[in-house]
Amino acid sequence: MKKRLIGIDLDQKSLRLAVLTREHGTLSVASVTEVKQDGTADPVSILRQALQDDFHLGDRLAACLPSGA
Repeated sequence: MKKRLIGIDLDQKSLRLAVLTREHGTLSVASVTEVKQDGTADPVSILRQALQDDFHLGDRLAACLPSGA
């Protein structure tokens, strides 16, 4: 079964997103994206847009949050 590993680095100016897939013990890079933001937008909506609302039950998420969060 294919699983996605989603890494997020969020700060005031950008959201960086890396999506990896793991299938049969093999990791592959699916996408690497950086979205610039002005700091007022909702991070969840930016993430949904970057992933095109394509969420799966087996997705794994890792996030790095700014120290002020």
